[in-house]
Amino acid sequence: MLVPINFTGGTYQDRAKTLASELCVNFYPKLIDDNKDIKSKYVLQNWVGLKDFASVTPPVAGVSRGLYEHKNVLYHVVGDYLYKILTNTTTHILIGIVQGFNPCIIRGFGNGIVIASDGVAFYYSGSALIKITDVDLENPKTLDVLNNQVIYQGNDGRFAVSVAGDATDIPALNYATAESNADKLQRVFSYNQKLFLFGEKTTETWWNSGTGSPPFDRVEGGIIQRGTPSPYSVANNDNDVFFITDDRQVYSLSGQKISTKYLNRIIYDYYVEDAYGFCMTLEGQEFYVLTFPTENKTYVCPLGGEWFEWSYNGGKALVKDYAFFDGKHIGSSSIDGSLYELDFDTYTDAGATIIRTRDSQIIHGGLFGKDGKKIFASRLELIIEAGVGLTSGQGVDPEIMMSFSDNGGRTFSTPRRGKLGQSGQFTQRLEWHCLGSFVNRIFRLSISDPVFVSIHSAVLDVEVGL
Repeated sequence: MLVPINFTGGTYQDRAKTLASELCVNFYPKLIDDNKDIKSKYVLQNWVGLKDFASVTPPVAGVSRGLYEHKNVLYHVVGDYLYKILTNTTTHILIGIVQGFNPCIIRGFGNGIVIASDGVAFYYSGSALIKITDVDLENPKTLDVLNNQVIYQGNDGRFAVSVAGDATDIPALNYATAESNADKLQRVFSYNQKLFLFGEKTTETWWNSGTGSPPFDRVEGGIIQRGTPSPYSVANNDNDVFFITDDRQVYSLSGQKISTKYLNRIIYDYYVEDAYGFCMTLEGQEFYVLTFPTENKTYVCPLGGEWFEWSYNGGKALVKDYAFFDGKHIGSSSIDGSLYELDFDTYTDAGATIIRTRDSQIIHGGLFGKDGKKIFASRLELIIEAGVGLTSGQGVDPEIMMSFSDNGGRTFSTPRRGKLGQSGQFTQRLEWHCLGSFVNRIFRLSISDPVFVSIHSAVLDVEVGL
């Protein structure tokens, strides 16, 4: 009998490998449940590749520490240096020195930007970069901007508000304290005309009342019983704010839990203090990207869909920060000062091979109401977009490798080749025969050819033992 199997979902693994060992790396489970012609909820397609966009010339020591677009100018911090790139160019123009090691928080202010990093703040007016030396400024690790005022993170749960229109003037009386819980202030964050003070255990909501010193007041009842251990994980799109919570889950400020049980377990065991995240919208789909640099892992959540892994050379994603600039989706490098353009029609990471892997759901007798029974498999077929081969070079005759594991994903068989079809071979069928017997099995797909991949569904021809 022919049975459908799940080859188009995301990453989901249980501690017990024989319960769930689904893996999805550099494949994108694209939600298509509004398409009645396709039986699966998702199709599995290639995740974005990277095209070279710009690099610092001559190269400087250090990695990208911040990327931000403001008023059609792209600002990029590499090592100790701040650069800008103008529209219709890819040239890094040196602005000045922004010393530090940690990620930079960059926000637009007037015609320029403000920057916080390693307890120091900088202001670039559009013509000159200065270090903010107001004696009343307390080691700002983070900052944000609301109503033409800069809000600086201070010491001991305090935050400061600058004079309106002047990022460099911080009156001594313009300090207040997040007091609902005596936890450490982790991040000041402006969103939807409100100020959110992320502590370790709670988050307070304030608003710009325009009176008092500072001219902010706590929103009555605006205490959120979730904080964050990961100040750089906080990121927003147009509709919500996302962050790692103090109980090691991923939530939005609206109260929606977006992490899965699997991801919660992973995060629980990870070092999360240096985790960083960003939001982006590609082809109308919104994504939250979350990287754990110490763990060398990156996970992507298509909001409303299933998480998958984004990997470069077996580790975390090559992209560290993101900005939409000059009509392009730009990412900064996690290993040097390069910038890349994210593109679904590019199938390498700036020329480097992308290995895409998907491990299926576990196939066992329980799926057919016959727990523990042996299964005899004669054929596996993937329903695909065929005929995607290139006209020259690697990928002329693209192949997907299939292997399987009968021990919960601990070891896999020798890979067997399957053809995606050369250019124009639109009726090519992708199938494997004589698959033997098993009690439970995981099928693995892997492809390194730089071609478009679209897997719509999969079927397995089986007989179940008595």
